[in-house]
Amino acid sequence: MKGPDGKGPYPMFESGAILQYLADVYDKEHKFLSTEPRKRYETLQWVYWQVGGLGPMLGQMGHFYRVAPQKGHDLPYAKQRYLDESKRLIGVLDKQLEGQEYIVGTYSIADIMCVLWAAAACNSDLAKEFEQFKNVKAWIERVKQRPAVQRGEKVTTSN
Repeated sequence: MKGPDGKGPYPMFESGAILQYLADVYDKEHKFLSTEPRKRYETLQWVYWQVGGLGPMLGQMGHFYRVAPQKGHDLPYAKQRYLDESKRLIGVLDKQLEGQEYIVGTYSIADIMCVLWAAAACNSDLAKEFEQFKNVKAWIERVKQRPAVQRGEKVTTSN
């Protein structure tokens, strides 16, 4: 990957930074990250919300429900703590999606960042814990219907 100065190589890490970079450098139509300041920073707030909250908390929930018990560590306090926090965060997302199709109104890198985490929770063996979040469930289905998302799923499941 070439750097922002057009020279390469330019190694990148962290999903939020990578998506912001790709949107800034390659999304010439600004479909996924607006150049309009309000919309741009609203989108970036949700990207950072995922990086600092949704991803880590849902990841911990998954760990304490699936991995820890397999290793002989069934920790009810940790399981409940991360389940409660995950439900709180999915509730925040559900409220944000109320009355709109995507997180900031139009499909953006915020949706790309959040959808897999939300889908993992809502479609897991803990799905009943997330049933009440109707806006999130409808949003997941909308995102899954996007042609580029369907093409991406084929790539990841073709092996």
